[in-house]
Amino acid sequence: MSILKDVRLRAFHTAALQKSFTRAAQHLLLTQQAVSFQIKSLEEELGTRLFERDGRSIALTGTGRALFAYADRILSIYAEAENHLAELTGAVPDRLRIAATNSIAKYALPRPLGAFRTRHPALQITLEVGNSDYVVNCVADGLVDAAIVSDGPAALKGYALEPFLRDEVTFIVPPDHPWNGQDDVAFEAFCRVPFILRGDGSGTRCLLERRMAALGSDLSRLNVVLILGSAEAVKGAVAAGAGLGMVSGLAARADVAAGTLGRVRVPDIEIVRDFYVIRPKDRRVHQMVDAFIDLARGSAEAGTQAAVPVQRAG
Repeated sequence: MSILKDVRLRAFHTAALQKSFTRAAQHLLLTQQAVSFQIKSLEEELGTRLFERDGRSIALTGTGRALFAYADRILSIYAEAENHLAELTGAVPDRLRIAATNSIAKYALPRPLGAFRTRHPALQITLEVGNSDYVVNCVADGLVDAAIVSDGPAALKGYALEPFLRDEVTFIVPPDHPWNGQDDVAFEAFCRVPFILRGDGSGTRCLLERRMAALGSDLSRLNVVLILGSAEAVKGAVAAGAGLGMVSGLAARADVAAGTLGRVRVPDIEIVRDFYVIRPKDRRVHQMVDAFIDLARGSAEAGTQAAVPVQRAG
């Protein structure tokens, strides 16, 4: 809705949030030169600098911080007005902005993103991907309309929350492993086998730590032979025979179905995690956002046996 677009203010606000002209340009689908031009134009009109520039890093000046507070409120009202007027007039927004954690973005969203783009060819879709903290901050900062993130409601206070999917964390082995297909692996046996652990900051590692603590134990009980930084790295190491691994059910589903990886259950360490759609409580979003979330949820529920759908709130 062009009547509510203030390009200079948006460029300034996004650059301040991203702490980078380059990242702001990527988010706004502009060139870095365009973002720099808009901010320079704003500075010239105000007769003062808004950013301190030190090589590639930028920081708000005192005037910049004052303007940012107003820009944050102004752009939030713009967004609410755009969405409300679009609903009243039946207009379709020109952009859909979603954020998601890594596993959801990689394994649950590509197909619905493609399908939604086919249905709405004039729509620009942006997907921000990162860990849970980054994704939540994208919503808080107004960079996206909604986000899909793991963890429970206690960790997401202050946001409108809607269940998206329940995912069962999966223990994987090579297809020729003697445990492949077993549903009753004992905890003590599990602790003795070579184990491939995810690195610090991993959601699955955090869940395993919590479960081990509930059993009166910790990760030191495990026979850890590798610590890897991604689910794909864990799957590759398991397939090569390096040990037993643990990944999101979303990450394992295609490999288990194809027979390139096996799956085992350790009854004492059955772990599930819920994914939620979050939005600001006080910010209206266009019904197009709901339409995409419904499509993504249906695709995720239909596409995996490892994930169990959660009942929608309300």
